[in-house]
Amino acid sequence: PRAAEAIYRAAGLHERLGEPAAAIDMYQRLTGAHADFARRDAAIYRSARLVLETDRESAAKWFDQLRTEYPSSEYVPDATLQLAERAFADKRYAGAQQLLSEITGEAVPAAVRWQALYLAGRVAAAEGHWAEVESSLTRLIERAPESELTLAASYLRAEASYRRGRYAESAERLAALSSDAQARQQPWSAAAQLRRAHALVQLKQWHEALEVARALAVDHADFEQQYEVDYVIGRCLAAQADFGGARLAYARVLAAPRAAGSETAAQAQWMIGETYFHQEDYAAALVEYQQAERQFPTARVRAAALLQAAKCHEHLGHWDTAIAAYQRLIEEYPENDLAAEAARRVAIAQAHVARRTAESN
Repeated sequence: PRAAEAIYRAAGLHERLGEPAAAIDMYQRLTGAHADFARRDAAIYRSARLVLETDRESAAKWFDQLRTEYPSSEYVPDATLQLAERAFADKRYAGAQQLLSEITGEAVPAAVRWQALYLAGRVAAAEGHWAEVESSLTRLIERAPESELTLAASYLRAEASYRRGRYAESAERLAALSSDAQARQQPWSAAAQLRRAHALVQLKQWHEALEVARALAVDHADFEQQYEVDYVIGRCLAAQADFGGARLAYARVLAAPRAAGSETAAQAQWMIGETYFHQEDYAAALVEYQQAERQFPTARVRAAALLQAAKCHEHLGHWDTAIAAYQRLIEEYPENDLAAEAARRVAIAQAHVARRTAESN
C-alpha cells in the first residue's frame, strides 16, 4: 500500500542528489501506475519542471496535463506561468496573454503573480502595446517594491514612457535608476543610460544628454552599442555648434564594425552632411549627402539625401542639376513626405532658370 509513497520519496531523493533522469523516471512510473496517489499532481509538476531543462515540448505536455486533471492544484499557477513563458519564447503572444490573464489575480501566490505581471509587460512590449506595458509594470512596482523583478520592471516601464513620447517622464525614471547602486550592476544598465541620453536629446537638453553619453562611454567602455553613444554625442555637439567635434563623433559611428549597415550609421553619414550645410560649406556637404545616397540606399535616406544634395546644388549655382535631383526624388519617391517639398523647390528653381534665361536674351 505504501509503494506509491516510496516511489515519490525515491524520486525526491534523486532530485536532491542531482540525478534528474532517475528522478524523472520515478515520477513518471508513479503517475502512470498510481492514478489514485494523493500527491500525483505534485509528481506531474515535479516531472515537468525537471524535463523543462532539456525538453521544453515534453514539459509543456506535462504542464497541460496538470492543468487538465488537477485544475485546483497548488501547482497550477506556476505551471501556467511556465506555459506562458514558452508561448512568449515562441512568439505566440496572444496565447501568452491568455495564460497570463489567469494568474495575475489576488488569489494567485504572490511570487507567481509578480512574475506573471512582469512577463505580461514583456509580452505587451514585444507587440508594441506600450500603454499595457506601463499598466502591468506599474502594478508590479507599486505592489512589490522589494521584488527582485522591480528593477528590471522599472527599466522596461521607463522604456514604455519613451516609446509613448513622454520623454521627460522617461528621463526622470531612468535618472532614478542611474542613482541606484543595485541597478548599476544590472546587465541592462548601459542600455538604460543610453535611453536616458536619447530622452534628453528629444527634450533638447543637449548639455545634460552630452554628460550622460560621455559618462556612459567611460563607465561602459565595452558596451556593444557604443556607436549609438557616439551618435548621441555627435547630435549634442552639433546642436551646440561644435561641428568639428560632431563630425569626429559621427566618424567613430561609421568606423564601428557593429554599426555597419545600420540605421544609426546612415543617420551619422547624413548628419556629417548637415554639419557642413550649417557651416555653409555646400561643396563638402554635397559630397557627404551623395555618399549617404550611395552607401545607404534605403528609400528614406535616399530621398532625404537627394533633397539636401539638390539644395547644395542650388547654393552652388548648379540650377539644372538641382532641378534634375528634385525631379528624381518626385518620380522615384512620390509617396515620401519630402516629395511635396521637392515639388515646391523645383518650381522655384525652374522659375529662377526661366527668369535668368529671359534676362540673358
